[in-house]
Amino acid sequence: MPYSTPSNRSTGDLITSAIWNQDVVANSKVIDPSAATEGQVLKVNAGLDGYDFGEAAAMKRTTGGGFFLLPAGPTQGTSVQSPASANTYGSWTELSSSAPGDMLITHVLIGRVSGEVNGYQQIDIGTGAAASETSRGELKVQSVSATPGQYQNPTPLATPIKVSSGERIAARVADADASARTHTITLTCVLVADLEGF
Repeated sequence: MPYSTPSNRSTGDLITSAIWNQDVVANSKVIDPSAATEGQVLKVNAGLDGYDFGEAAAMKRTTGGGFFLLPAGPTQGTSVQSPASANTYGSWTELSSSAPGDMLITHVLIGRVSGEVNGYQQIDIGTGAAASETSRGELKVQSVSATPGQYQNPTPLATPIKVSSGERIAARVADADASARTHTITLTCVLVADLEGF
């Protein structure tokens, strides 16, 4: 079914045009897609998908090594312990001593290997030297089943966390139990150099 540029520049028409033609949309007009760069088209598509986070909005395809895990698999993940008090973060635990390059953290996988956790699990991802970590993003998930060793599906971050090459990455966890519990953390990441249209 052929599609022509709409004569009525309403919001619905703009979105329809962008979906059909992958046009670049700006200031109530449709720009000729032949004049758009690949990165612009990717960013428009990302915006239509509900994402709007600047340079990361162009993250549609990977090249090179693609996505990778921290810690490197196959492994259960890095053990991070919550404190012996409810609703309180534990100590920071190192996930990586040095980021392998400029990269984005896109997803978090959290599991439990000891005891029953009631209500929720919360993770705080940080960067920086030991004892000087800076929080970069938090994520809360409902607890998995009462059986230790159960895992959540990878949970996407609201926006990816950009980490510079060489930065140390750490995490700390909290939960609703007034007992220390061991959680396992795995991060899904991608190098900026491995993103097309970035």
